[in-house]
Amino acid sequence: MTIKKINNIHMNKIIFFGACFSVLIACSPKTTQTGAVVEPVTKTLSASALQGQTIYTEKCGACHKLFKPEKFSEAKWRHEVPEMAKLAKISAEDENLVLTYVLESIK
Repeated sequence: MTIKKINNIHMNKIIFFGACFSVLIACSPKTTQTGAVVEPVTKTLSASALQGQTIYTEKCGACHKLFKPEKFSEAKWRHEVPEMAKLAKISAEDENLVLTYVLESIK
């Protein structure tokens, strides 16, 4: 074999493996539309908190990045959830479920 053929074989391998890597990355699991991922809470949550988690993920995550509940204090959540509930136009019941979720998650 000539050096030119050997170089072509190596270049073809590099291109092949590069293409495989690109496909692997493209096919990897995606995050939500906003780029946020809410990791499951390892604590045991009440049924109400689990409902709140679903609302938090679906409703809050539709507009902005989701924060892990432990990122903020209870006081901060008690301030933010009602404010955000107004903007999101969610019911008072759903607001309470979201608040239950974040508060149970930080305890």
